[in-house]
Amino acid sequence: MENNPEQKLEKLVRRELGTLPDRPAPSSLIPQVLSAVTLEQVVQRQLKALPERPAPATLIPRVLSAIEARNHRRWWRQPLLSWPIPARVPAVALACALAGLLIYCGFAIQESAAVGSVVQRIGGWFAFLSPLLDVLLTLGNALLVLAKAGQPYLILGVSLVFAMYLACVGLGTACFRLALTQKSI
Repeated sequence: MENNPEQKLEKLVRRELGTLPDRPAPSSLIPQVLSAVTLEQVVQRQLKALPERPAPATLIPRVLSAIEARNHRRWWRQPLLSWPIPARVPAVALACALAGLLIYCGFAIQESAAVGSVVQRIGGWFAFLSPLLDVLLTLGNALLVLAKAGQPYLILGVSLVFAMYLACVGLGTACFRLALTQKSI
């Protein structure tokens, strides 16, 4: 009894292949198959003898419309080298600054034993942001106090409002994309 699915499949394939008529190999192929090099040459000749397949009639208009759509993209969606100069300069400067910061941090971490000293040194550069950091830390501590004080409903409410906000943003994005999508006919 054949309970194995592989055996059932093998039996089905053999039965189906048995119904097909035998097809002899092309006579030009049999005497020439002696090595891999001659096989490659024979296959190459057989492929070159095949007729060209015509392209679908809709291919050229689709390609041209894709090229046209690519040419009419917004500037920030195009490659960086095609951006306008007033936008390209700050983007390149920011990228260079980030790369320099990463390189500096890498060397500074290698030189010092503690990562904290590197963070303090870099933190000195951004001292003007300390009021914003203080506000964020105060709000975070307030949320922690409320969470530890046993007010799960407040946390649940804030989480629910945040989830609803994210849902509205997602739904708005979907509607915006749906409204601006042009259907190709």
